[in-house]
Amino acid sequence: MDEYLFRLVYGAHGGALTHVAVVFTLLGEGWVTLALLPFLVTRRYRGPALALLGVFAATAVAVALLKLAFHRVRPCNALPGVSCLWLDAPTDYSFPSGHAAGSFAFVAFIGSLVFFSPESRTRPALRLAGCGLLLATATCIALSRVYLGVHFPGDIAAGSCLGLILGVVGARVHLRSQVAGRGTTLE
Repeated sequence: MDEYLFRLVYGAHGGALTHVAVVFTLLGEGWVTLALLPFLVTRRYRGPALALLGVFAATAVAVALLKLAFHRVRPCNALPGVSCLWLDAPTDYSFPSGHAAGSFAFVAFIGSLVFFSPESRTRPALRLAGCGLLLATATCIALSRVYLGVHFPGDIAAGSCLGLILGVVGARVHLRSQVAGRGTTLE
Protein backbone atom coordinates (compact mmCIF):
# COMPACT_ATOMS: atom_id res chain seq x y z
CA MET A 1 0.00 0.00 0.00
CA ASP A 2 2.85 2.40 0.88
CA GLU A 3 4.53 1.83 -2.49
CA TYR A 4 1.21 2.20 -4.33
CA LEU A 5 0.50 5.56 -2.66
CA PHE A 6 4.08 6.62 -3.25
CA ARG A 7 3.75 5.99 -6.99
CA LEU A 8 0.54 8.11 -7.10
CA VAL A 9 2.34 11.16 -5.70
CA TYR A 10 5.93 10.75 -6.92
CA GLY A 11 6.61 13.12 -9.79
CA ALA A 12 2.90 13.53 -10.44
CA HIS A 13 1.92 15.41 -13.61
CA GLY A 14 5.19 14.39 -15.26
CA GLY A 15 7.28 16.39 -12.82
CA ALA A 16 5.56 19.68 -13.67
CA LEU A 17 5.24 20.55 -9.98
CA THR A 18 8.87 19.86 -9.07
CA HIS A 19 9.65 23.56 -8.52
CA VAL A 20 6.63 23.93 -6.24
CA ALA A 21 7.65 20.81 -4.31
CA VAL A 22 11.18 22.19 -3.91
CA VAL A 23 9.82 25.44 -2.46
CA PHE A 24 7.80 23.51 0.14
CA THR A 25 10.75 21.25 0.91
CA LEU A 26 12.91 24.33 1.52
CA LEU A 27 10.25 25.69 3.90
CA GLY A 28 10.61 22.49 5.91
CA GLU A 29 14.39 22.69 6.26
CA GLY A 30 15.90 23.21 9.69
CA TRP A 31 17.48 26.54 8.78
CA VAL A 32 14.01 28.11 8.85
CA THR A 33 14.37 27.94 12.64
CA LEU A 34 16.54 31.06 12.29
CA ALA A 35 13.28 32.95 11.78
CA LEU A 36 12.78 32.59 15.54
CA LEU A 37 15.80 34.80 16.32
CA PRO A 38 13.87 38.10 16.32
CA PHE A 39 11.37 36.59 18.76
CA LEU A 40 14.15 35.65 21.17
CA VAL A 41 15.12 39.29 21.66
CA THR A 42 11.64 40.55 22.47
CA ARG A 43 10.52 39.95 26.02
CA ARG A 44 6.91 39.20 25.12
CA TYR A 45 7.76 36.36 22.73
CA ARG A 46 10.98 35.02 24.25
CA GLY A 47 9.23 32.32 26.33
CA PRO A 48 7.19 30.84 23.49
CA ALA A 49 10.16 31.07 21.10
CA LEU A 50 12.39 29.18 23.54
CA ALA A 51 9.67 26.61 24.10
CA LEU A 52 9.30 26.15 20.34
CA LEU A 53 13.06 25.72 20.00
CA GLY A 54 12.81 23.02 22.67
CA VAL A 55 10.05 21.32 20.68
CA PHE A 56 12.20 21.44 17.54
CA ALA A 57 15.16 19.97 19.43
CA ALA A 58 13.02 17.17 20.91
CA THR A 59 11.56 16.48 17.46
CA ALA A 60 15.01 16.30 15.85
CA VAL A 61 16.26 13.89 18.52
CA ALA A 62 13.16 11.69 18.25
CA VAL A 63 13.41 11.58 14.44
CA ALA A 64 17.12 10.71 14.57
CA LEU A 65 16.54 7.92 17.08
CA LEU A 66 13.64 6.46 15.10
CA LYS A 67 15.64 6.57 11.86
CA LEU A 68 18.41 4.61 13.59
CA ALA A 69 15.91 2.14 15.02
CA PHE A 70 14.05 1.42 11.76
CA HIS A 71 16.78 1.73 9.08
CA ARG A 72 14.21 2.22 6.32
CA VAL A 73 15.78 2.85 2.93
CA ARG A 74 14.51 5.83 0.97
CA PRO A 75 12.33 5.11 -2.07
CA CYS A 76 14.86 6.73 -4.42
CA ASN A 77 17.39 4.13 -3.22
CA ALA A 78 14.99 1.20 -2.93
CA LEU A 79 12.62 1.28 -5.88
CA PRO A 80 13.55 0.71 -9.50
CA GLY A 81 12.90 3.69 -11.73
CA VAL A 82 12.74 6.15 -8.83
CA SER A 83 15.29 8.89 -8.32
CA CYS A 84 15.48 12.00 -6.21
CA LEU A 85 13.96 14.79 -8.30
CA TRP A 86 15.98 17.56 -6.67
CA LEU A 87 19.65 17.62 -5.75
CA ASP A 88 21.18 14.48 -4.33
CA ALA A 89 19.20 11.98 -2.27
CA PRO A 90 19.63 12.43 1.48
CA THR A 91 22.08 9.95 2.98
CA ASP A 92 20.20 9.16 6.19
CA TYR A 93 17.30 6.75 6.61
CA SER A 94 13.75 7.46 5.53
CA PHE A 95 11.47 6.68 8.50
CA PRO A 96 10.11 9.00 9.87
CA SER A 97 10.24 12.17 7.80
CA GLY A 98 11.99 14.97 9.64
CA HIS A 99 10.40 17.58 7.39
CA ALA A 100 6.92 16.30 8.25
CA ALA A 101 7.74 16.00 11.95
CA GLY A 102 9.17 19.51 12.20
CA SER A 103 6.43 21.23 10.21
CA PHE A 104 3.62 19.49 12.09
CA ALA A 105 5.34 20.16 15.44
CA PHE A 106 5.31 23.85 14.50
CA VAL A 107 1.61 23.74 13.53
CA ALA A 108 0.63 21.89 16.70
CA PHE A 109 2.64 24.21 18.94
CA ILE A 110 1.34 27.44 17.39
CA GLY A 111 -2.21 26.08 17.10
CA SER A 112 -2.20 25.04 20.75
CA LEU A 113 -1.01 28.46 21.84
CA VAL A 114 -3.56 30.23 19.67
CA PHE A 115 -6.46 28.14 20.93
CA PHE A 116 -5.52 27.46 24.54
CA SER A 117 -3.47 30.41 25.73
CA PRO A 118 -5.35 32.53 28.27
CA GLU A 119 -3.91 35.64 26.58
CA SER A 120 -5.15 34.73 23.11
CA ARG A 121 -7.52 37.47 21.99
CA THR A 122 -7.71 36.51 18.34
CA ARG A 123 -11.20 36.03 16.94
CA PRO A 124 -12.18 32.36 16.50
CA ALA A 125 -12.60 32.71 12.72
CA LEU A 126 -9.10 34.18 12.41
CA ARG A 127 -7.70 31.44 14.64
CA LEU A 128 -9.22 28.78 12.41
CA ALA A 129 -8.08 30.48 9.21
CA GLY A 130 -4.54 30.94 10.47
CA CYS A 131 -4.25 27.40 11.77
CA GLY A 132 -5.81 26.07 8.58
CA LEU A 133 -3.20 27.89 6.50
CA LEU A 134 -0.40 26.51 8.70
CA LEU A 135 -1.85 23.01 8.46
CA ALA A 136 -2.12 23.24 4.66
CA THR A 137 1.49 24.42 4.47
CA ALA A 138 2.71 21.58 6.70
CA THR A 139 0.78 19.09 4.57
CA CYS A 140 2.38 20.47 1.40
CA ILE A 141 5.83 20.27 3.02
CA ALA A 142 5.23 16.63 3.92
CA LEU A 143 3.81 15.71 0.50
CA SER A 144 6.70 17.45 -1.25
CA ARG A 145 9.02 14.83 0.23
CA VAL A 146 7.04 12.03 -1.42
CA TYR A 147 6.73 13.96 -4.68
CA LEU A 148 10.51 14.42 -4.79
CA GLY A 149 11.11 10.69 -4.21
CA VAL A 150 12.82 10.81 -0.83
CA HIS A 151 10.03 9.50 1.45
CA PHE A 152 7.26 6.95 1.40
CA PRO A 153 3.78 8.12 2.50
CA GLY A 154 4.18 6.06 5.69
CA ASP A 155 7.30 8.09 6.53
CA ILE A 156 5.43 11.37 6.32
CA ALA A 157 2.41 9.98 8.18
CA ALA A 158 4.62 8.86 11.06
CA GLY A 159 6.58 12.12 11.03
CA SER A 160 3.37 14.14 11.02
CA CYS A 161 1.93 12.22 13.98
CA LEU A 162 5.19 12.51 15.90
CA GLY A 163 5.32 16.24 15.25
CA LEU A 164 1.71 16.78 16.26
CA ILE A 165 2.25 14.97 19.55
CA LEU A 166 5.48 16.77 20.41
CA GLY A 167 4.07 20.16 19.39
CA VAL A 168 0.98 19.79 21.57
CA VAL A 169 3.00 18.46 24.52
CA GLY A 170 5.52 21.29 24.17
CA ALA A 171 2.80 23.93 24.05
CA ARG A 172 1.02 22.38 27.01
CA VAL A 173 4.25 22.38 29.06
CA HIS A 174 4.89 25.99 28.06
CA LEU A 175 1.36 27.10 28.97
CA ARG A 176 1.52 25.26 32.31
CA SER A 177 4.84 26.90 33.15
CA GLN A 178 3.36 30.32 32.38
CA VAL A 179 0.37 29.68 34.60
CA ALA A 180 2.54 28.21 37.37
CA GLY A 181 4.66 31.36 37.24
CA ARG A 182 1.54 33.41 38.00
CA GLY A 183 0.40 31.12 40.81
CA THR A 184 -2.79 29.87 39.15
CA THR A 185 -3.77 26.55 37.59
CA LEU A 186 -4.59 25.64 34.02
CA GLU A 187 -7.61 23.33 33.71
